[in-house]
Amino acid sequence: MPSLRKVPKSPYFIACFRDENGRQCNRSTRQTNRAKAMAVALEFERMARGWIRENDTISAVYQLATALAERIGKPLESPSIRAEFDAFAASLGAKADRTRERYIQIVRQFLAHLGRKAEARIFTLTTQDIEGYRDARLSSGISPQGVAFELKIIKSVISRAMKAGRIERNPVVDVELPSGTSA
Repeated sequence: MPSLRKVPKSPYFIACFRDENGRQCNRSTRQTNRAKAMAVALEFERMARGWIRENDTISAVYQLATALAERIGKPLESPSIRAEFDAFAASLGAKADRTRERYIQIVRQFLAHLGRKAEARIFTLTTQDIEGYRDARLSSGISPQGVAFELKIIKSVISRAMKAGRIERNPVVDVELPSGTSA
């Protein structure tokens, strides 16, 4: 169990915890509130005891950061997949009517394919989710060129989230285009 201490001339609490080897560690929590500082200290200890090594993905680290931020009362901006795609659909006002309708249709189909996962945070979206959508669309009879176009729209939505800092990397980049299409 971690503990807290104060250092003279510093407004912040220092977290004292042990790592997985039993070595004592001290880190500033950058918190002046004792309850918030203890929440940070608990997360420090959890990370030091090997949680990151066992869950070594960016999304796992982001989940940890999100949980910590919520504990101290400053939640990170991390919308759901549905919210991100809906925001994209809402931003299509300047497009021609037919184009806007087609893009919105692609967004709806992708969200319907994801099902309940569409309510998960945007950073949980994986390459496997995109490949599953690609394969489902191909097996439903859509041409490879049509599926490649749909992937391009999905990629642009996620690229927009990347630029805003809501997701670390774009999982669509790793998805192979259907055979018969080119990049």
